[in-house]
Amino acid sequence: MSNVILTNIMKVRDYSCAPVSLPILASYVEHNTEADAEIFDMTLEMAKTQSYKKSLRNLEKRLDNCEVLGVHTITPNYYLVVNMLRGLKKIHGKLPTVVLGGPHATAVPTITLEQTKGLVDVIVIGPGERQLAEIVRGTPLEDIPNIAYREGRKIKLSKRKLMEPFDEKIERKFLEFCMTPKFSKRMGKLKELSDISRYSCPNQCDYCSCVRVRGGTFNRDPDIVAEEIAEINDRKKLENIIFVDDNHFLDFNHAVALDKALKEQGIEASKTTYADLDTLTKSNLQSIKKMNYHALFVGRDFVTNRLARIYGRRLAGRIRDVESEKKILDRAARTIPLTISYIIPAPHYTMEEVRKTVDDMCDYCWQGIRYGILSPQPGTKIREKLRKEKLLNSWAANCDKMNGRPLDFTFRFLDKDVETWAYSNAVEEIKLDYYEKSHKGTWKLLNFGKANLLIAAAITYPDDKLDSCMNRFAKFWDEEQISASKDYLKVSKTYMKDKDFVSFCKKTIKNYA
Repeated sequence: MSNVILTNIMKVRDYSCAPVSLPILASYVEHNTEADAEIFDMTLEMAKTQSYKKSLRNLEKRLDNCEVLGVHTITPNYYLVVNMLRGLKKIHGKLPTVVLGGPHATAVPTITLEQTKGLVDVIVIGPGERQLAEIVRGTPLEDIPNIAYREGRKIKLSKRKLMEPFDEKIERKFLEFCMTPKFSKRMGKLKELSDISRYSCPNQCDYCSCVRVRGGTFNRDPDIVAEEIAEINDRKKLENIIFVDDNHFLDFNHAVALDKALKEQGIEASKTTYADLDTLTKSNLQSIKKMNYHALFVGRDFVTNRLARIYGRRLAGRIRDVESEKKILDRAARTIPLTISYIIPAPHYTMEEVRKTVDDMCDYCWQGIRYGILSPQPGTKIREKLRKEKLLNSWAANCDKMNGRPLDFTFRFLDKDVETWAYSNAVEEIKLDYYEKSHKGTWKLLNFGKANLLIAAAITYPDDKLDSCMNRFAKFWDEEQISASKDYLKVSKTYMKDKDFVSFCKKTIKNYA
């Protein structure tokens, strides 16, 4: 049995792999303390057992000799974390020292401790490997920087200190948890590994939760990163590596050095990463292709400067001119496969801006398109802005009761037509899921990243413009995709009168709770 157990929980349908923070924490604990560490990925366990209760029992059995239980939190999974800890306490009784870390706990450490009385002992603020090691060693809590903890009935915050970045090798037995599992809906190759080569982003966007987690931008040693990946590659023969850096090409020389180190280790896998549009210059793009980057994730986020100003879409702290960025995006899209992400809807959108955004998506219909509703995370400037403008829903303040259901929005909309669009989008996603489940073997849109774009077009455009859209998509999508899309658009119009769909819809919404 292990002295330290690290876990993570989220909805299985949203899972791509364990957060890289867990292997980093486990490796650091074993390198720098006498303790044995173990990763018990609750989400992966639920996928294997197909049962939350069995998975909870399997975790509970490991607690007998456990001294510290560390749990990763982001706001969308926070309610799951709280429910998991309540369940563990109910069947196990007294819990080991429970430590929460991650973006959510970092953003609101005091509130989190207040909400988890009797469940959580310590909150780690920011990067937590050194604090966790000190807790494991038994260092007095008041002497550990960057934590919140209980002292009797009081909640105390320790002194703040800029922490040195993690730059040790992640052990293979832990890094293997970052392999993309076969059941994941992430459309990468099966032999695919996620790792991190650099920390943080200097842009300081008002809606980004990573601003509170790291105090600066740090590069990991390329030789160390390549060595840890090589140990996985020797066993798995990797086909693709995803670098989950916030801004991978910010230091382009570091990316070049990393590519060189990987080649020296004999690693031939393609690479995927997250890139800021500002770093995708013409010369950089040509080098990126030569370095075997298979695809890039880029954030378009907003398509009008008005929205960029409202929501604080920034470049090195300054508000971006997002309308001029389209030229950069056009050049990048002609050079390398992209997955382009947008934030839509949000409280201040007008319907004209919704249509402009969907038009922008359609301009890149041969690429992967992703979009999602604004998520005003605790600790971000945009959440405080919405609170002051009285646009946050009252129930959203208590994050342990948020359950991520499709029709529960964190905020109110200023434009009722946009609100209707948002509800239509949530229902359309359920329709598409229902269609996919009833047309197994014939539905391939999800595999090609086109499903989001089809949904956006279907709920935005009138029939004549939607027909025009489909004709345009036909120039880039294969015949099977177009045939399935047209069939879906026809069949889905009847779903609201279909008792089986209504039952499926209710069950889907209930399962989020």
